[in-house]
Amino acid sequence: MTAPATLRFAANRRFKIVQFTDIHWKDASPHEARLLAAIEGILDREKPDLVVLSGDIVHSPTRSLDGCRKVAAPMIARGIPWAPILGNHDHEGDAARDDIAACLESLPLSLVDRGPAELGGCGNYALDVLHHDSDQPAARLYFLDSGTYSPLKPRVGGYAWITREQIRWFESASRGRTAPSLVFLHIPLPEFLAAWEAGNAVGQKNETICAPELNSGFFAAMVEAGCVLGAFAGHDHDNDFAASLHGISLCCGRSLGLDTYGNLPRGARAIELREDAADFASWIREDSGAEVDKFTHTALVAQTK
Repeated sequence: MTAPATLRFAANRRFKIVQFTDIHWKDASPHEARLLAAIEGILDREKPDLVVLSGDIVHSPTRSLDGCRKVAAPMIARGIPWAPILGNHDHEGDAARDDIAACLESLPLSLVDRGPAELGGCGNYALDVLHHDSDQPAARLYFLDSGTYSPLKPRVGGYAWITREQIRWFESASRGRTAPSLVFLHIPLPEFLAAWEAGNAVGQKNETICAPELNSGFFAAMVEAGCVLGAFAGHDHDNDFAASLHGISLCCGRSLGLDTYGNLPRGARAIELREDAADFASWIREDSGAEVDKFTHTALVAQTK
């Protein structure tokens, strides 16, 4: 495995991320060529500095690890670093979560780190984005494994939640850091609903927000950290909205998978940070090439005050 890529703002003091979510690669799918062409088209149009795969990368009964390699190939071919996290479906085929994580970790330009063993999961890590002309961090990105399903069934149903151990890790990793930060996870937090209900969302909500039934307090930890601008989730294929709550933009990605449910046009979320600014812009880039629902974090927050 080669040394991990250094993330750095470009000379124009911009850093662009493309979030692909819910790709749901499936072995022998008739849609594979179109899926890979969609990834390639969005990459070539946006030219990101980093790609985030925010879970449910594969969902296949067979050849799951081959699917991971195929999904990563467009980024590798273009020399784009990529940071994956797992969703609740990745392991439901012929490969365990640990095996999928190991495969993702072994591929060129992958920045995944399975993180401290005591946290559990297959990817709890942070990445710094450096100033364009120095080695000082100008932004910080956090990635958390939001798990699969409730470990307390049948008493508590639904999906897993960010654990108290993960929250303590985030609090330690963010303590004393002032660089603008973004958080990526697969399953949206319960506060996504409160943000939507505030009435100032950009984008669409066409299904129930499938958040955990238990609220473990991770959103409070992000607010208390004081440096988090936005949190980005996947999981809900017919939601792609962004809305602000207590100064944090909570953003759903646009589902890309063709072998799964969803009525929204397939696409991805683009995110552009500005060096030395506590702000970011974001928009949806559809498979067709259309750009929709562009907003800035500061404007979104201002609408809720």
